[in-house]
Amino acid sequence: MSPSVAPLFQTLPPQEARAYYHGLPSRPPLVYRARTPTADWRSASAPGRSTALALAPVSHTHPLARPWDAGLGEQVTQALLVRGVPMTSVDVVRFTEYLVKDESKDSNDESKEEGKEGSTHGHSGDVSKSGEVSEEILSPATIWVGVDGSAEPAACHAAAMDILALLEEHGVSDVNIEFRESYVRHLLLES
Repeated sequence: MSPSVAPLFQTLPPQEARAYYHGLPSRPPLVYRARTPTADWRSASAPGRSTALALAPVSHTHPLARPWDAGLGEQVTQALLVRGVPMTSVDVVRFTEYLVKDESKDSNDESKEEGKEGSTHGHSGDVSKSGEVSEEILSPATIWVGVDGSAEPAACHAAAMDILALLEEHGVSDVNIEFRESYVRHLLLES
């Protein structure tokens, strides 16, 4: 299977892998990502601006929701298993990237109200205490695959191509597929 618009396999620079999920509490390393050209959403065009990232829900009215619940989710899991991807979880999420206003440029701004410092406008992103959100960017839906540390980016790429083809079969587009390091810890309670 191969989608009509297939991303090329590219190895991630280590710095990008470590910093990609900056703003999420766990900051998982990015292992691999596949995007269609229309699903590239991050603010790479905003150099020098601080950003924070937070998870956002995918609405039950999103075009991915109905097919996912009707069996596409299981097909995605099977595609990962067939390619030997050591997955720990598969989630459908969206991200909100918060662009943070540079406070050093506005240090003389007297119009800030007392008590507003550190406001994150209702989100849980890693926004600096003195920063103010100047823009919010919502990502497309993302199939977010957790993998253990032994995952090979080439296997993730092959699985992502299969998943993009499945999405195309179901008439779903503009979905990112991202693989992050994720470990499952079983906690036992003594009785």
